Amino acid sequence: MRGVMGFLGKIFGTPEERKINEIVREVERNEKPFSDLSQSILTSSVMAAEKLKAEMNFGAAKENQNQWVYVLFEFLYFSLHLTNRYAFGNLTEPQIEILHKKLGEPRARRILM
Repeated sequence: MRGVMGFLGKIFGTPEERKINEIVREVERNEKPFSDLSQSILTSSVMAAEKLKAEMNFGAAKENQNQWVYVLFEFLYFSLHLTNRYAFGNLTEPQIEILHKKLGEPRARRILM
């Protein structure tokens, strides 16, 4: 019987490993909506800024790139503003606080790095 239990332990992990995996899955489930929202905001902002890139003509390529970054930031600001407007109209104060914490600087730093 010990051989079977050892074999199952190798396949399914120890009780401690299973508990850790369960905690990790729970955190991932809780964070997924915020992660998806952050990714969506960033992706849509980059796509919008990219569409305007061809229209930008500031002379030097480096200047065009610098101006493109400002355009990207404007789209990010606009998307976050719309997210906030939706939140204020549909969420409670505690939910809005959670949203702000989840979409705040630490998440942006992870996405952009």
